[in-house]
Amino acid sequence: MTSVGERTAWPAFVVLDLPEPIAGAVMRLRRAHCPRSAALPVEITLAGSSGVAPLPPGTAMADIRRVVDDMCRMFPAFELELGAMQQFADSGVFFFPPRQRQPFNALHAFLRESGLPFGAARFPYRPHCTVRNGEAVEDESAAGLLALSVPTERSMLRQVSVYALDAQRCCHLLYRAELSA
Repeated sequence: MTSVGERTAWPAFVVLDLPEPIAGAVMRLRRAHCPRSAALPVEITLAGSSGVAPLPPGTAMADIRRVVDDMCRMFPAFELELGAMQQFADSGVFFFPPRQRQPFNALHAFLRESGLPFGAARFPYRPHCTVRNGEAVEDESAAGLLALSVPTERSMLRQVSVYALDAQRCCHLLYRAELSA
């Protein structure tokens, strides 16, 4: 069950799903370097990771749908090009950042100010597509990960999804909408 009485049952995140062929390229890298990350959708989080914490269990789905639909009416779809692999300091998290942050920052700010009950996050907002998430790795392994080729395709980002992670870290789709054309 993903919701209880039309309320979220688990922490929820608002994301932009990455389309093919970028999603497939990232998923191949995840399968090779981090099966744990391969179990999750290929996306860039707008709210629920850095910048603001996930929506808490018990958040009304009607409120989530209203805010996401409003955001989708206000913001157009936009093109994504990924930058070179990076690593968060002192971590085992490796990711591709978008070359252009501005559209992500604008969507994040809209959600942050929407009135949805996001909590405070430990880190400022930094849009990224995770390839590896786990314990820190040795310098040699880190160098190999940082040298991985970035998917060079460009794709239009349209699909906004709300996902929840249960206690076993299984991902559940709660809602989906599209940015305006």
